[in-house]
Amino acid sequence: MLPAGFTAPPGDLFDALALALHQRAASLPGAPPSPGGLTGMRLRQEVADWLQTPAGRRCEGPRPTTPVLEPVDEALIAELATFIRQDLPAALAIRPRTLSPVRHPGPADTPLDQVIHTLRSGGWCDALDHLVPTLLTRLPRSYRCATHALVVDYTGPCGQYGWAHPSGNRIYLSRQPDGTVSFDGWKRRSMTYPAEPDSFLEAALDIPCGALNRRMPGVREELAAIMACNRTLMDLRLALADRRYPCDQEMLLRMCLIHGELTLAGDQLMHPERPQRAVTADDLWRWFEQGSSALDRTETAIAAAGISVVDAYRLASPLRPTRAGNVLMGAPVAFLRRESYGGVQLLEQKLPELTYACQSFCRLEEHLCTSHRHLASLFPAALRERAKRFCAEAAAAEQVNLPPGLQGTTLQKP
Repeated sequence: MLPAGFTAPPGDLFDALALALHQRAASLPGAPPSPGGLTGMRLRQEVADWLQTPAGRRCEGPRPTTPVLEPVDEALIAELATFIRQDLPAALAIRPRTLSPVRHPGPADTPLDQVIHTLRSGGWCDALDHLVPTLLTRLPRSYRCATHALVVDYTGPCGQYGWAHPSGNRIYLSRQPDGTVSFDGWKRRSMTYPAEPDSFLEAALDIPCGALNRRMPGVREELAAIMACNRTLMDLRLALADRRYPCDQEMLLRMCLIHGELTLAGDQLMHPERPQRAVTADDLWRWFEQGSSALDRTETAIAAAGISVVDAYRLASPLRPTRAGNVLMGAPVAFLRRESYGGVQLLEQKLPELTYACQSFCRLEEHLCTSHRHLASLFPAALRERAKRFCAEAAAAEQVNLPPGLQGTTLQKP
């Protein structure tokens, strides 16, 4: 099976092969028609399906299943082999976009390796919609791909990447169900990019459609190399995307990785073999029932109970259930306002980390389901200033590592 959401790069080898097979078979007398037409993606899928068979795993010669190749004609096979050796370069030369150089990497060992290979090969997949914004907003500001702040709407949950100035100079992207990407810039410009492999990158980098290779040659290879140098960050973001949490997953990511170090939540997420079931409504009722203490649901206690710490962050704040938690419980609004016993003490311990995860006191208040006035009344100004300093230091520590060949680069966006 091909990865979900896989998009072939332009000028793909399989497109040229499919075209050649279709044209050659159509010229043969009595050749059966190909239902729906033979496409490069269909040919690719058939090869992928065959590789899953016992014969494919033993690397034996395939038995073609495409109707245009039935019955198998040895002369036709020989002619196709000659075409591949001699005529294929000419067929590729007439394609509207340049074929990426052929690469022969070793077998991909992990999901991240597969994503990196897709990026290098000129394709795109759903995971890159999540990993690329995480990377672009953590690059050194002098780097040519650095993006200050992005908001990405994944047809439902949004991700807020980077740290926008009060002026609100963010780029807003929206991935539409048909694969197109809508762009809204902070200068109020709007446009729509087609469903092509380069579109998300072009929109995120604010460059015209179809101009990626001209404006930023080699950018895919560079980003792939940087991803490979920051595997912990990328693996965490990929794990969160795989779980499809209906929230801002960058907030959860910041609860998993602080100052480049894994928190207990991050360590648990990186070891899926450990028990870490989702939080249930019964868990929330038990945690917030009359007489229960918030101090009994620390990260250590939650992990020891075999519950996902990340999911607990999403559904339960130190003071009360979050709005998502309240929905899961089906609780009345009055319950949302009730603070748990020990919640203020737990919040005092977690205030710096939560401020960093939420990016601001305003978003922290939303997470806690409380007001600015109430939050200010709970803690002295000195404690809130200490939390702001922690937030600033942790944000500064987000900058990713660059591979040796790219260190010291100060390339600006063209």
